[in-house]
Amino acid sequence: GGTPSAVEPTWIVKLMDCIREHYRVAEQAEITMEINPGTVTRESLMLYRSAGINRLSIGCQSTDDGELARIGRIHTFTQFLDTYGWAREAGFDSVNVDLMNALPGQSMADAERNLERILGLDSRPEHLSVYSLIVEEGTPFYSDYRAGRLEFPSWEENREMYHRGLEL
Repeated sequence: GGTPSAVEPTWIVKLMDCIREHYRVAEQAEITMEINPGTVTRESLMLYRSAGINRLSIGCQSTDDGELARIGRIHTFTQFLDTYGWAREAGFDSVNVDLMNALPGQSMADAERNLERILGLDSRPEHLSVYSLIVEEGTPFYSDYRAGRLEFPSWEENREMYHRGLEL
């Protein structure tokens, strides 16, 4: 979890070597790494795969560049698409994509479009995590929210997004 892809890729390789040196890792073990677009390259993904990581969880969060900017993400949807393609090229055949609902200013149509874009990828992800944004106390988002600078979908709209996501 977190953003392990933010560290130098060789450290991930060293970590995996250390784990194998001190523990028995089942041959069929699922070893997942969370990554964010904008923090990986084609080469780093190949290193992760060669180190034994066999599942990725990619923090896309939204397919809309405006939404991504509003929530402070460092990547664009195009960068996500590059990352996703590189992951497949590197041999990852188990990929999760994270999406968020109930983002500031997000409509039901926006949430549907995000899901449809991910579900429309040539090689669909094996897993899709869709969850509502939670504004954590002590974050800049929280300060903006408390000051009335952010408008979120209502609780009812949030639930509708959830149920529509299940249908899709």
